[in-house]
Amino acid sequence: MPRSKIERNRINRLLRANGLGSLEERGTLMQLAYLVRDHAHLRDLLNACEPSERVAMYEAIQPNLRFPAKPLDVYLAEMQELAARKQLPVIEPNGTLTPYRPPEIRTQAAEEKASSDLLAEANEVVAAATARKALKVVCAHCTRAAVFHGFFSDDCVKAAREAGWRYDAEHHAEVCPECV
Repeated sequence: MPRSKIERNRINRLLRANGLGSLEERGTLMQLAYLVRDHAHLRDLLNACEPSERVAMYEAIQPNLRFPAKPLDVYLAEMQELAARKQLPVIEPNGTLTPYRPPEIRTQAAEEKASSDLLAEANEVVAAATARKALKVVCAHCTRAAVFHGFFSDDCVKAAREAGWRYDAEHHAEVCPECV
């Protein structure tokens, strides 16, 4: 339904100009039902309606449609699927819009990997904070770089070797795990 008095007056003028009653008159929704073309048009009308008034609108229009209507929950599911496909913003309960985020399917393996990644990142932060030395290595093949921390220089080299970095004696340079 219209949100403001100006909008309500504009709709009432349009309805009267087309020989229909005003929004306040009981039979207007029934008259409007004959103008609904198809399922997509009905879904769009329901989508434009305030969520709290969709059930009332559907129940008023449904018996007077020129075609057999689907159940309301089917139209609501279609609206959700269409919004997800178009990645439309989401209206929060407080009225603000937030960007669309697709739902995540998390398996136990994905949770464990995320947890181990987080733990590894935390270990790197602790190592960097307590280290006295840092060793930056750049791959001779792909220019990938990494920094390894340690209390002594040997600790930095050991950390690089444990991470899969190798020394290429032919080129006198370090090689990353992916290029080894």
